Amino acid sequence: MAVGISTYCFTWRLQESAPRPLGLLPLIEQTRELGASVLQICDYAPVEHLTATQLQEVRRAAEACCVAIELGTRGVDAGTMRRYLDLAQRLGASLVRTMYARFGENVPMDVFEHDLSAAGHDFAKAGVRLCLETYEMVPTPCLVQVLQRIANPWLGICLDPANCLAALETPAQVIATAAALVTNVHVKDFAYGRREGGAGFEVTGRRLGDGQLDFCAMLDAIDGRGTDLSLVLEHWLPWQGSAEATCQAEADWTSHGVRSLLDYQSKRATGDQTGP
Repeated sequence: MAVGISTYCFTWRLQESAPRPLGLLPLIEQTRELGASVLQICDYAPVEHLTATQLQEVRRAAEACCVAIELGTRGVDAGTMRRYLDLAQRLGASLVRTMYARFGENVPMDVFEHDLSAAGHDFAKAGVRLCLETYEMVPTPCLVQVLQRIANPWLGICLDPANCLAALETPAQVIATAAALVTNVHVKDFAYGRREGGAGFEVTGRRLGDGQLDFCAMLDAIDGRGTDLSLVLEHWLPWQGSAEATCQAEADWTSHGVRSLLDYQSKRATGDQTGP
């Protein structure tokens, strides 16, 4: 399993208001410096507007740093799928993560299944995997049933159990239901608890290992899915009071998370099952 980081690890540092805003080339360099081997450019709109020359520059930089590129978008409509398959081929990406639809869209399930099946045919022909992220918009059992009906080995699931809390699915349920079809993993820790004063509950991001994600159980469930599966670190980092403090916390969370994943990967290779 490869260890990677997502552009969601740079949510605050990619903003123009950041003290030192980053672009894709520095992200590739940071991925290498942190010891990760995958960068998932996920829900990052600027990538869609890069020229052919700029895309080639990104690809060459990634190859020089021995960093594999993955992509992420939303929806399975024909236009989006064509655009991201083209981007994947230009960047040398072997995987594209997507989801049922964009937030706020209500796509009929028969249309979703038809579009996904068509996209799966094109991605398989190109040798690029397409994976659907677990989200509250579609119950995980329903997502699994759609993939089972299509039965295309180039289609799979991007496992992120934290996303489904809003649909009242527990992380353990999501992991157990989706495990057999997982081709990509978003490693994102979280905590679920009462608001201050006790009026209601909230879910907040946590540094990897400091929250309620049962990382060991998640990895045990997908053990054997293949060595080319990537573990991609993400964050739900809340605002820390200032741009400087928030960007520093984001850098700390990312560095800690990658070290933890690499350490866990090393322990797992020697039979040690302790988590990060």
